[in-house]
Amino acid sequence: PIHNEDKSLWIVHNGEIYNFKELRQTLIKKGHKFYTHTDTEVIVHAYEEYGVDCIEHFNGMFAIVIWDQKKKQLLLVRDRLGIKPLYYYLDNNFFAFSSEIRPLLKIRQIPKQIDFESLDMYLTLRYVPGSKTMFQSIYSFPPATLGIFNYGQLRLERYWQVDFSQKLKLKDKDVIEQFSCLLEDSVKLRMISDVPIGAYLSGGL
Repeated sequence: PIHNEDKSLWIVHNGEIYNFKELRQTLIKKGHKFYTHTDTEVIVHAYEEYGVDCIEHFNGMFAIVIWDQKKKQLLLVRDRLGIKPLYYYLDNNFFAFSSEIRPLLKIRQIPKQIDFESLDMYLTLRYVPGSKTMFQSIYSFPPATLGIFNYGQLRLERYWQVDFSQKLKLKDKDVIEQFSCLLEDSVKLRMISDVPIGAYLSGGL
């Protein structure tokens, strides 16, 4: 876990914030002090500066959990498309979370009962829709959702959804040009790394 300056905020994070270097410079100018060069520490300082609105500053894929010692609450956030997984269990004031289901099954307080409805969905659809999993008491944290756990309760709030109301009248040439720019920018952001970058290539006949 990574913490802020006074250790009142602690964070665990699975994923990557592509624009963390720009955010880091902005936060340094606002007086924040860093002890690592990770994007995880940028997240905790962004939360310290902007509160839950920090999500609007992130460009990336992530599952984030922050313990706010001053507010005595746990903040959970998942990226817009749910690329990075996050699972949780909540019952009788006992709360547990993980990026995988397997560690949750090792916890004694969590029942290991198969959800046969979810199993039926998986065998029919090849996936389990919604927030259900193969286990009755374990749930998948929804994409594009912010959760706050305190006083034994978990409150969920969706922070983003696709807007289908916009109707853009663009020429094919303009659409191709915009898509090309977005794709190029997206690839560049994902190539930021402190280690050598490789690419998988596959093909066939």
